[in-house]
Amino acid sequence: MKSPKPLLFVVPYAILLVWSVIRPHDYPTWLLEAFPALACAAILACTYRAFPLTPLVYACLLVHCALLFVGSHY
Repeated sequence: MKSPKPLLFVVPYAILLVWSVIRPHDYPTWLLEAFPALACAAILACTYRAFPLTPLVYACLLVHCALLFVGSHY
């Protein structure tokens, strides 16, 4: 099975990350709530070639990270 194109997931992730860090309600709270999404992205980036996941898993992780970013912003 072909692995998904990384930019399909990196671009929305980066846009949401930048949006969420601009004037959040509270920066320490933002860091605590966005840290799991940041850690997830770092782990996925390090293991992308050795342990590729299915496009569905990457899409579900992106949705979860989006929810974390929106929650951390407000």
